[in-house]
Amino acid sequence: MYRLSRMKKGLTQKQAAELLVISRAYLCMIEKLQVKPTQEIIIKMRKLYEDNSLTV
Repeated sequence: MYRLSRMKKGLTQKQAAELLVISRAYLCMIEKLQVKPTQEIIIKMRKLYEDNSLTV
């Protein structure tokens, strides 16, 4: 769900990670559901991706 939202905005992992102020590796782990993002990251993703359906 995180990856799809990012891709709908036309962002690469590198671009999204820079805008979210996280590492690309951490974003990759979030997208693979290997780690749960913090509430702060979820809020940033919702704004960046314009997708209020994103949750932890």
